[in-house]
Amino acid sequence: MEPKIKALFKDDILEVSKTLYDMDLNSFKFLGGFESFVYEYEFKDKAFILKISHSSHRTQSQIESEFDFVNHLYQQGASVSKPILNRHHRFTHTYLLDEGYFTISSTEKALGNRPTDLLTNRVLQHNYGKTIGLFHHLTMSYEPKISIEKRFTWVDDPLIVECRNYLDESDGFVYDEMIKVMDQIQKIPQTMTNYGLIHTDIHRSNFLVQEDQTLTVFDFDDAAYFYFMSDIAIAIFYTLFFMPNKDEVAEAFILQLMQGYQETHPMSKADFLTIPLFLRFRTIVLYLALKRSTQKTDPFTMKYNGLYLDSIQQNLPFLQVDFEMLYQRINRS
Repeated sequence: MEPKIKALFKDDILEVSKTLYDMDLNSFKFLGGFESFVYEYEFKDKAFILKISHSSHRTQSQIESEFDFVNHLYQQGASVSKPILNRHHRFTHTYLLDEGYFTISSTEKALGNRPTDLLTNRVLQHNYGKTIGLFHHLTMSYEPKISIEKRFTWVDDPLIVECRNYLDESDGFVYDEMIKVMDQIQKIPQTMTNYGLIHTDIHRSNFLVQEDQTLTVFDFDDAAYFYFMSDIAIAIFYTLFFMPNKDEVAEAFILQLMQGYQETHPMSKADFLTIPLFLRFRTIVLYLALKRSTQKTDPFTMKYNGLYLDSIQQNLPFLQVDFEMLYQRINRS
């Protein structure tokens, strides 16, 4: 969380938030948050999540469009956290400040537990890919309501647009590498089956797993119009990025992930072979996000930079994997 945003947050905002939804006030508790303030509350033995986001991160219109998309997925039977209408029968409420505003929103809390065996549980790996594939299948039929502002495309994400502002002389090369990667991505042909409104952040911290190994996905805060394979790259990246032997375990994980994916959405070889490019893109994006929102001495940031800053500069691939051969294995198994 950026220090200037923390400084704008006052107790009055919480008091207003508590009046917008039916809740047991004794259950209200802070969960944390990287880019927004996140709380949990209960009502009639059911748990909910409340999120408070500053307009410098997401505008009210952007959050309205996020919830419109999530509601579409929910209505079509996808396993997502249901958006909750407030007392004013809207998905959002704004709290005005001298410097911008905060937007307050809520969803049902996902059922299940954090995944702890993602690298060993083949059923979970398969369902992970199947869930992402279903989202991509359903986004093909999504049209925003007339009253809803269309969600931004990936190149208009504030983190991308303002990335140069977060860099200095010591890491200015990151901007150059970002431009190179973006140029390559923009040359990929767009089709109905490989591009649309997607989650863009489906990693293990943004879904819970129930006993039958099904997933419930939440936090569509970064949803944007982007290539579908970016979601796959994110699943791979965040599952493996701190693994010391990631090259050794990657193939088995990707095999299960993609076989599950193709149960609910088709995938061409050309699209699959773009995954290494999106892995590099994600490596750079996470560096920028950490530079923007954390301190240099943050342990996670220090660990990540120690592993990946040099690889960004040297244009090294995230994985030493033969994706051509892996595609053949996925489609003959």
